[in-house]
Amino acid sequence: MKTKPITAKIATAVIGLSLAASAVAGLTDLSTSPLVTSSSSSVLPNIFLMMDDSGSMNWDYMPDVGNNPVFGTSKYGYASNQCNGVFYNPAIKYLPPITYDGVTSYSNASFTGAWMDGYKTSLGTLNLSTGFTLGLYQSYSAPGGGVPAYYYNYLGTQTADSQKNYYKSTTTFYKECNTTAADNPTATLTVSGSGSTSVTSITVNGVSIMSGASTANTSTSTVAANIAAKITAAGYSATASGSTVTITGPASAAAILPVVTQTGGMSIAPSAFTPFAKVVVSATSGPGGTDERQNFANWFSYYRTRINMMKSGTGFAFRSLDNHYRVGFATMNNNGGSKFLNLATFDATQKQNWYTMLYSTSVNNSTPLLKALSNVGRMYGNKLTTLNGVAVSDPMQYSCQQNFTILSTDGFWNDATNYDLNGNKVNNQDGDQPRPYNDGATSTVTEATPTSSTVRNQTDTPKTVTIKWSRDSITTDATKGGGTCTNKKYRVTTQNQFY
Repeated sequence: MKTKPITAKIATAVIGLSLAASAVAGLTDLSTSPLVTSSSSSVLPNIFLMMDDSGSMNWDYMPDVGNNPVFGTSKYGYASNQCNGVFYNPAIKYLPPITYDGVTSYSNASFTGAWMDGYKTSLGTLNLSTGFTLGLYQSYSAPGGGVPAYYYNYLGTQTADSQKNYYKSTTTFYKECNTTAADNPTATLTVSGSGSTSVTSITVNGVSIMSGASTANTSTSTVAANIAAKITAAGYSATASGSTVTITGPASAAAILPVVTQTGGMSIAPSAFTPFAKVVVSATSGPGGTDERQNFANWFSYYRTRINMMKSGTGFAFRSLDNHYRVGFATMNNNGGSKFLNLATFDATQKQNWYTMLYSTSVNNSTPLLKALSNVGRMYGNKLTTLNGVAVSDPMQYSCQQNFTILSTDGFWNDATNYDLNGNKVNNQDGDQPRPYNDGATSTVTEATPTSSTVRNQTDTPKTVTIKWSRDSITTDATKGGGTCTNKKYRVTTQNQFY
C-alpha cells in the first residue's frame, strides 16, 4: 500500500475550521443527554465499583514479593513511606473517614488508645506512646515489647518514581531501603592498601568529628582502630571491625558523605551516612515542630493496611457524587456474604447502603480480577442473574447510557473461570497474537522505523495486527428509553495496530 501526503488537505480543513470558529465565537455548553431523550429525562451514567477483598489487602506493606514484603520489619524500608507505599507520611493529613452524607466523619483516633482497625473497633486498641510495633496486620493484637511510635524520614536522592526499582537488588534505592534499621544514621570507612597512614581530619557537613589526628600505622586494622578512637564529637561514636570503621551520627548526618583528610599511602574510602532519620512521634516531631500524634493515630486506625487505605480513600473520592449518577458495588470474594449492591440512583438511601457495604468489607482468599471484570461485563449485558448471592437487576435504562467500572485492587490476578456474554469460557484473548499483545514468557525485538513529522496516511506493514477489542454485540429494542440513539448496546470495533 502506498502512502500519499495529505498535508495540503489538512491545512485547508484547518483554515476552514478557523473561519467557521471566528464567525461563531460564542461559548457553547454541550449536553450530556442524547438529543432523542433530552426532552424527557437525563441519562444517568452507571458507575460500578468492584472491590478487591483478597487476603493481601490486609497487609501493611506495599509492594510485595510473593507473600512477603520486599523489605522486612528489620529494614529501614518497612517503616518509611519512601520504600513502603502504605506507611505513614508526615506530609499527608490523615482525616477520619467521611460518612455517607458527605458532611459528618468518623471519630478521630486516640494516640494512647488507637483502634487496631477503625472500621472494626471491637478488635481493640493500642497505646501508641508505648506499644507500637510493625507487622500488626497479622493478628490485630498488640504483642509485648512495644516501643513509642516511630517512622523513618528519607533524606536521600532516590525520590523519582523511575529510581524506585523494587526488584533489582543492585539499585541504590533497593540497597538503601534494605539496610538494617538503626536508631541513628551510620556511615563506614574502609581502609585498604599499604604504607604508614594517619587520618588528620574527618568532617561531616563541614564540622570536624575527630578530637585530633589518629596515630599512624602500617596495619589496616590498626589504622581503623586508631581512627575510631579519635571520633569523639558530640552525637558521634565509632567502632572498628577489621579494616572497617562504622560511624554512628545524629539524625542531621543522614545522607551526608564524610570528608576524610589523611597522610600516607593507604586508601580510606567513606560511604555516605544512611539516608534515613528516625522520628519518634511526639508533640513536637511533626513538620515545623508541630504535634503529629493525632495524625499518626488516624493513619494507624484508618489507613495502615491496604484495605483500610482503600476504604478511606474511596469514601472521600465518592463523596461528591450525587443523584446525577447511578452507583453500585461488589467485592470479588464475597467475604461476609451478600456483597453486591445493584446500580441505582445515588440518592441518600443508595449512598447509605453503598458506604455501609464499602466500610464493612472484610478480607480473605485470592484475587480473581479477570473473573470479577467478566462478571461486571455480563451484568451490563443483562446476562447475569445473581452475583454474590444477590439478584442482579438490568442496569441499562437507555441505549445510549454510559457505563463505567472502577476496579480497586492491590495488583496481580489469580486465574479463574471467566465467561463472555454468551456464556462461553473466555481464554487468553490475545494468545495467538505476537508481543506486545501476547502474554507469554518470551520477548520479541521489533525494529523501529523513524518517520517525519509531516502528517500522512498511515501505512499498513507486514507487522500490522488486527484485533477485535469487543468480540460480541447485543441488539436491543431501538426505542428502549424513548430514544433511537443506537440499535446496539455494544459496538464491535476493529482497529489496526501499527508498531
